[in-house]
Amino acid sequence: MDVLILCAGTVGLRSFENLSRKELDVAYDGNVKGNFMLAKELGYWMKETRGVGRIIQYTAMSAENTSHSAYGMAKAAQMQNGGFLAYHLGPEVTINTLQPIRIDQDPTHEVAPPYKSLLGRSVHARKLARMSLLLCDSAFDTVTGEVVRMDSGRHVVPTYPRTL
Repeated sequence: MDVLILCAGTVGLRSFENLSRKELDVAYDGNVKGNFMLAKELGYWMKETRGVGRIIQYTAMSAENTSHSAYGMAKAAQMQNGGFLAYHLGPEVTINTLQPIRIDQDPTHEVAPPYKSLLGRSVHARKLARMSLLLCDSAFDTVTGEVVRMDSGRHVVPTYPRTL
């Protein structure tokens, strides 16, 4: 095995006021702990037996959305894990994170993301897969611990109007 894609996750968007301990545990177990342990075990295996490897994890824009409760907190923790794992698994294994705004399954259907974004497009599953393949290319041998936003430019849309 040369490549590990971490795309498992759970949803937990219940409001902060109504969030239970169990829902918080489910969000962290599914988005953080499971992905971390799999990356740790298989990453060390890649490092020791193969001497090379790529790990790509998928997170979500919810990591930067404070209203997304347990899910957002878990996705933010998952992003932090990317840098931590890159440090401990390198230089033989690289780990990078893809952060899509919303993933659509049908490439023929253009759907606007649920949030205001500069480009106004969501990410198709095939584009996410293609970006994953690119990160496995030898051209990216020196890239690790990075988060690649695939957010349709959401992070550059200002909160305030262009002119004050």
